[in-house]
Amino acid sequence: NEKSKSTVSLLSLILGDEINLDTSISKYIDSNEKYKNFLEKFKKIFNFKDFYTFDLLCHWMCDSKYGNYTSENGEFLPYELITEISNDKKPKGDKPKIKELKTLMLTPNILESKLQGFAINKNNILQLCASLNAGKHIILDGTPGTGKTDLAIKFSTVASENNFIGGYILTTATSDWSTFDTIGGLMPENNGSLKFHPGKFLEAIAENKWLIIDEINRADIDKAFGQLFTVLSGQNVELPYKINDKPIKIKIWDENNCKFDLENATYYIGKNWRIIGTMNVDDKDSLFDLSYAFMRRFMFIEVDLPQKEDYIKLISRWGNDLDDYYSKMLIDLYNLVKFRKLGPAIFKDMIEYIKFRNELDSDNKELILAEAISSYIVPQLEGLSKSKLSEIKGFFDSIELLDYLNYELEELIPNF
Repeated sequence: NEKSKSTVSLLSLILGDEINLDTSISKYIDSNEKYKNFLEKFKKIFNFKDFYTFDLLCHWMCDSKYGNYTSENGEFLPYELITEISNDKKPKGDKPKIKELKTLMLTPNILESKLQGFAINKNNILQLCASLNAGKHIILDGTPGTGKTDLAIKFSTVASENNFIGGYILTTATSDWSTFDTIGGLMPENNGSLKFHPGKFLEAIAENKWLIIDEINRADIDKAFGQLFTVLSGQNVELPYKINDKPIKIKIWDENNCKFDLENATYYIGKNWRIIGTMNVDDKDSLFDLSYAFMRRFMFIEVDLPQKEDYIKLISRWGNDLDDYYSKMLIDLYNLVKFRKLGPAIFKDMIEYIKFRNELDSDNKELILAEAISSYIVPQLEGLSKSKLSEIKGFFDSIELLDYLNYELEELIPNF
């Protein structure tokens, strides 16, 4: 529940390795495993008897009468309550020790639980494991809706849970990005002075986390990445900024972990650190705008559509509690992939919409399905030839939905 989720998050943060639980039922297995591991560590520090004792603690820590320690507005939790997992006391004020990372070695076996219910080609998994283990940064490209971002998160989560890295930061590139967003720059303080604030790139290094950049090619690469070209080529750089009157440096070193050394104003990039970018195949032409130095440091892996049987299994599973009409029609709509590749996530979004829309009005099934198609599928058909759009109109006519969609399809037909 939310109380245990909030309590575990706070106490694990104090212990030096924050654990974030997810209360959704789809994440139950993962969250339960994290919860059990946390309780085992916690028992070594506070000798409570069982789960029920800890549950009482969760209620106490979330109760406003007793300080509501898990709230941002709560009282400060006394540091003296917490000791190291070892028998030695941690002196007050000491920074938690950086946990020594294992050498990065991702395998299909340790990814298996995370990829259950995720339809991805086995060869893609092997490519990703091999590329990341070999020190390559990754760009996942493919059809919209194939789960590229979700896949990047799953790999990053497994890397974190297996002590290869300290987590991940997810950000989305935009056309407005500059080196201020990626590397950092000077910002005014309250006293009028200027202070260096790190961008996403340096933030990820300082926190020893992988960096996931969604829609990476949306950014103007030359403008946004600047000195990162040199760093991604394996060279050390010095930035035109200072911290404590010392020039900020980015260095490659032989340790597995990353870190920021404030005293020397130096960001150290470890051997396990990676960037994972995503881009849609429709934007692939912009690849030619990426410099050779940039492309050379990335492995491009295409995430294609699942095989037909896997695709239909996904649709059936996501829509298993829908009316038979919707279940049959959604599977029929799979036939549209022969005209334009449609990622499974598009069908998942449609199914979610239909579920909630149907609760409000279950008497107009054709209209509800047509609304979902109009919102999620029709925009993906833009740019198709007149002959293909005519075939699609025939398909919708055959399943008795053309009356609802004819206007939208006519708008897509190019003028010759």
